[in-house]
Amino acid sequence: MRRYCCHAVRMATIVLGTDKGGTAKTTSAANLAAALAGGGASVCVLDCDPQGDLSALFGLDDYEGPRLTAWLRDPGTNAEPVRAPSGLAIIPGDLDQADEAAGLQRVEGGHLRLREVCDRLSETYDWLILDPPPGTAPMLTLAMFAADAAIVPAGTKDLDIRGATAFLSRIEDGEFDDDARTLALLGILLTQTNPRRVLRRQAHDALAGAGIPVIPHEIPLQERVSGHMRHGRPTVEIEPDGKIARAYRDLAAWLIDEQKKATA
Repeated sequence: MRRYCCHAVRMATIVLGTDKGGTAKTTSAANLAAALAGGGASVCVLDCDPQGDLSALFGLDDYEGPRLTAWLRDPGTNAEPVRAPSGLAIIPGDLDQADEAAGLQRVEGGHLRLREVCDRLSETYDWLILDPPPGTAPMLTLAMFAADAAIVPAGTKDLDIRGATAFLSRIEDGEFDDDARTLALLGILLTQTNPRRVLRRQAHDALAGAGIPVIPHEIPLQERVSGHMRHGRPTVEIEPDGKIARAYRDLAAWLIDEQKKATA
């Protein structure tokens, strides 16, 4: 199982990718970005899912400025990300990016367009967090090729673990690698966990038995997290002293440590 494929990897652009929906992927992208920003880093989160759930989480459903499609059409655009009150930068998604991504896949080198965007943004930001759609959508492909490293979120149910391991196989098979970069794998992030349920232990046992790396911080289940979207801010900001916020801050601290190891 691959970890850091070379010491030159930047480990600055992180994608949360999976084959399956319902794994708290978007929630994790938003809260990880907020936790990194809360620690003093400059962070930009990109909504790479045409459904725009991450944009909605930040209260940007009705935003009328440039969205991700503008960057895909012109990586050198003068457009600027939206700045949240916390200082976090957001590039909202839109439905048009699905067609734009599909068209780019028919152009030589088009699958690297989002990487061009991220290369430019990385001159300004310490971290870029990408939230693509699940499955095999063209925007997922662009996001995976743009990233330095991948986190695969998964619930603890059997179908969640099955979907996560299938997606890990795609990474292991080099589906998202090219001559310039090999995508690093950080591991599976277990989400919506309950320490009192047997499913959590079974998930850990199954992944360990298969030799699959599991990130040593998991995200506990908390029902009211889904209702935080109406506030236009992630849980890390709404309930900074709660167990969800602590879990994402622990994840952010771990990620920073892993970046230091990878670039040492």
